[in-house]
Amino acid sequence: LTKPRRRRPWQRLDLAAVIRQVTHLLGPILDIRRVALGFSASEAPYSVEGDLEELQQLFLNLFRNALDAMEGPGRLDVTLRRSGQAFPDGRPWIEADVADTGTGIPDELRERIFEPFFTSKEFGKGTGLGLPVSREIAQRHGGTIQVSSTPGQGSVFTVRLPEAPASEPVPEDPQPAKEAIS
Repeated sequence: LTKPRRRRPWQRLDLAAVIRQVTHLLGPILDIRRVALGFSASEAPYSVEGDLEELQQLFLNLFRNALDAMEGPGRLDVTLRRSGQAFPDGRPWIEADVADTGTGIPDELRERIFEPFFTSKEFGKGTGLGLPVSREIAQRHGGTIQVSSTPGQGSVFTVRLPEAPASEPVPEDPQPAKEAIS
């Protein structure tokens, strides 16, 4: 018998700091692949409540998929903003767009990309779990993830997470990610 996975306690996080940590981890790969990174976050902090490692995994999955979609040099842009809209329960949401200049997703595949084990990558290049795991993490945090894509022009994944209620200050730099990227 296996024990159920133990959940770590949630903490108040600045989503901009979480994203910066993941982009820092990917820095060497971005350089080698000649992918320019843009990051835009106009107001701070972007407070969310959640599991640091899970949120890092969510964005790591999105960034790695973006890199896989780019054949040669490209651009990865991350935009963080308050949407001005709210979830049905009234909580305002924070949006993070992850945009790439990759090959885009054909219309006939777009409906399937969040299915477990579905991949359009060649054999041995992907498991088809990155996007389903990312969607599960977003949902576990009370949020959503959506995609818009134009074949030949790239994709934009939009993550929406509920903003944490204003109270105590948000740590500027949560514990750094421990996962090595290969």
